[in-house]
Amino acid sequence: MSGFIVLSVAPINIILDRSCDKWKESSGRNFALDACGPIDLFIAMAECEVNGCRFFYQDRGPKDGRSVPVIVFVHGLLWDSSMFEHQLAALESSYRCIAIDLRGQGKTEVTDTGYSISDQGMDIQQIIEHLAIAQYHFVGLSMGGFIGMRLAAWEPERVLSLTVIGSSAGPEPDKTQVKYRRLAWVARWFGIGPIASRIMPIMFGASFMKNALRSGERRHWLGKLKANSKFGVQRATLGVIEREDYRPRLELIFCPTLIMVGDEDTATPIVKAEDIVAGVKGAELCVIPQAGHSASIEQAELVSTMITDFLTKLYK
Repeated sequence: MSGFIVLSVAPINIILDRSCDKWKESSGRNFALDACGPIDLFIAMAECEVNGCRFFYQDRGPKDGRSVPVIVFVHGLLWDSSMFEHQLAALESSYRCIAIDLRGQGKTEVTDTGYSISDQGMDIQQIIEHLAIAQYHFVGLSMGGFIGMRLAAWEPERVLSLTVIGSSAGPEPDKTQVKYRRLAWVARWFGIGPIASRIMPIMFGASFMKNALRSGERRHWLGKLKANSKFGVQRATLGVIEREDYRPRLELIFCPTLIMVGDEDTATPIVKAEDIVAGVKGAELCVIPQAGHSASIEQAELVSTMITDFLTKLYK
């Protein structure tokens, strides 16, 4: 938990993220913006233990106790549930939003095993069972998208809709497998710090990386990268690059599906999104301008609007 203060008020933990040098108490609900960029302050996270791992997750929704549809959010490799902060804030008044930190990432426990994409899909299933959620919408970015496609195929009666951002249904290409294995090896022995400057341009597009007005945000997310557990990073990365080719099973996905991809995404370029759209009947494709692999951060407001509009159409 390096870089964090945890105040336990069972069964909720209050997490104070000090990954940035400058931090202050937020006057807002969960999120602040100061000279160093967005800072996660006073984020209430619940916890549960499933499949031999202690998971942390955000559980947010209307304060008046209304019964509302559920959205499950799952983040990308090397990040945590905070990468959906804008989307959670935009949707929590109308939906119950469950945003989960995956095994070995964020606040969730680092375990020795259980990092294959299928294993992590089963983790999400068990958390949803723990929360007694019968049906839900799913939003996943990158690694979260890998998981979401599997859940939608495994449990078509439970997944009401699927939103996938910056992801792929195919296996990791041989060329990038070699590159990412090297990065995983360095992370395992030396931590993310020595390679963080090489990872940031993979995670973010040129528009975000070159925008002087967003330097504080870049520092924040760089701090997030460096705060990762070196063991969790290695194991989660291997789970991603060793994933199976899921394209033959896309025909098993029947729910309304929205595929988003940044026009500057070099990790999973537009052709990967087109593959998913070709395999899922009726899937919609939306290209996000001036966004790379982390569109929920880079174009937060636009992504929030697109998810809101997509879901609203389903209830008309």
